[in-house]
Amino acid sequence: MGRLPPPVRTTRSRGLTKVPLLVSPHTQSVQQPTGLEPRLAPFRAAAARFAPFALALFFALWGLRGISFNHVVDSDAARHAMNGVFIHDLLRAGQIASPIEFGKSYYSRLPALSMPYHPPLFPAIESLFFFAFGVNLFAARLAIAVATAVSAFLFYKLVLATHRSHLVAASSVLAFFSWNWSQLMANDVMLEFPALAFVLGALYYLRDLHHRYPFVRSLLFALLAAAAVWTKQQAVFMGMVPFLFVLVSRNWRLLAARAIWVSSLVFAALVGMLSLLSVPFESTGVNLVSPTSEISAIFFHNFLFYLRVLGVELGILPALLLALALVVFLGAPRRRWPDVQVNDLYLAWAFGSFLILLFIGPYSGRYLFFVVPPLVVIAIDALLRFSRKLLPGRLSWAIPAFAVAAFIVLHLRVPVTFMSGPYEAARATLTGASRPLRILYCGQTDGSFIFAVRSLDPGNRTVVLRGDKLPRSAYSPEAFEQFAHRYGIDYVVIEQTAAPRRWSTLAQAPSPSMALQRIIPLACSQPRWNGELRVYRFTNPSPNPENTLSLPIPMIGSSLEAKF
Repeated sequence: MGRLPPPVRTTRSRGLTKVPLLVSPHTQSVQQPTGLEPRLAPFRAAAARFAPFALALFFALWGLRGISFNHVVDSDAARHAMNGVFIHDLLRAGQIASPIEFGKSYYSRLPALSMPYHPPLFPAIESLFFFAFGVNLFAARLAIAVATAVSAFLFYKLVLATHRSHLVAASSVLAFFSWNWSQLMANDVMLEFPALAFVLGALYYLRDLHHRYPFVRSLLFALLAAAAVWTKQQAVFMGMVPFLFVLVSRNWRLLAARAIWVSSLVFAALVGMLSLLSVPFESTGVNLVSPTSEISAIFFHNFLFYLRVLGVELGILPALLLALALVVFLGAPRRRWPDVQVNDLYLAWAFGSFLILLFIGPYSGRYLFFVVPPLVVIAIDALLRFSRKLLPGRLSWAIPAFAVAAFIVLHLRVPVTFMSGPYEAARATLTGASRPLRILYCGQTDGSFIFAVRSLDPGNRTVVLRGDKLPRSAYSPEAFEQFAHRYGIDYVVIEQTAAPRRWSTLAQAPSPSMALQRIIPLACSQPRWNGELRVYRFTNPSPNPENTLSLPIPMIGSSLEAKF
């Protein structure tokens, strides 16, 4: 993936010396050099060479903001972090031959896992960071920072390879990675950037499908595209991209080549292997496609939902201009405007990643993450073409540069995500403990608490029970007194927020054996998790507690007999 120099022409002066003339890759207009060109050329070459590295490093460090808060914020992020810890502990215990039995025992004590609903590739990579740096938030966040850096670098290289313009490449990276949703994904333990790194790697090998698609390159595309799906199932859209690429470019002869079909079969086989992993768990994670009876309703609902989200994110006028650019690039006659083919890959990427969202039952604005990068490239290329018409010559960069700068200023002001409370509650309960503890955590931030417990307990002796696994009837003072005594509960942590929960009445009327130890502020960048955590010590645990409890797991439609 070396640097691609811009096309050049040379002319011979009277002194028989050759002077380079810079040629625009789209307009082929010749720009006469000034006397400063020879002196500035080395600096420009050095800046172009180091730009992808500098941008990758900047956004990796920017994503590490808030690392000192010691908290995983999003509930999904806590599961992604704990999935990596699980694989770390599985390998450390030497139980790789019996992962399901080990997983059941592990979930019984630390119930914050989400595999196979979430695929195992990133947790496996993340576990390497835990081996290197210990089980802590820094290791998990560093894994995301590395994925962010790789994504920024590959995005730059991909755009440079297709558009042969450092301006378009740098502007695309700056705009997408400054987007507020990109910052949120880089600022927590989320799967988007790890999956995007594999997506971009796969697309890099697909970039020249117009002209050539060697067999080895097609296999590399299939392997990296499948790795993206093994990181986040939504990346299954990658299977459509080569065929959409052919459709957009109208280059039907490509379908006669064996490479596109063999790579698609390899991709399908690898995705099928991921599906087989979830079969023992009711195919959770791969059964997100809408049932046939609901497909039309979900299709139209999601279509309007995502259009509305894009309109809000971009603004109505930019959204309309982007739609116009999509129509122009898609419908442009290729013989008259052959240079528009540089956007064919991005059109195929955008349509494929958007289309898959219309058939998935769950919906969220966050799912547009894979749709936005190609739209950014298309928008910047359209702005550059417009700018060349309006400001020909050396000022043609002005309009896209100004637009990207304004976008960066608006979005980089997004405050860092944070949470405080669960880590402090974990430390309050574990500090000074001379024996294994059993803690009941009643709150929506249970994942953050469980990850904190595991990071503070290297021996992995603590048992955490989740309050949302208990029926509402268990929270009357009398019933709770019996339950806590029966199962030997040492501490009860109750989350109090503005939203009433089944355990709210217990905080207002504790059982007789609940002694309040601390009230810890619960503060979060997500308003719904602001409130307080009440830490109680239970003074009457049974000396011979029961060790088996049935835990309902709605995700797989059954329950687990947890054994502590």
